[in-house]
Amino acid sequence: MEATIDTLSIALRNRVKQARIEAGLSQEQAAKLTGYTVSAYSKKELGYRSITVQDIEIFCNIFKKNALYFFPSSSRYP
Repeated sequence: MEATIDTLSIALRNRVKQARIEAGLSQEQAAKLTGYTVSAYSKKELGYRSITVQDIEIFCNIFKKNALYFFPSSSRYP
C-alpha cells in the first residue's frame, strides 16, 4: 500500500504530539517555547495548519529530537 499525503500528514502530526508528551510539555508550554500562540500550535497538532520544514527544526530543538523522528519509517510506508 502506498502512503498518501493525508496518511503522512496524520503520522507527522501524531509524532509532533508524541514528542511534546515525551518532553513532558502541555500545548501551552510548547506554544510558548515555539513562539506560536496556543491556538496556532494546537492547529498544527490537529492538522488545521500545515507543519513546515521550519516547524520541524523548531520542534527538534524544543523536544530534543532528530528530524527523522518526525517522519514515518520507510518500512511502514513503502
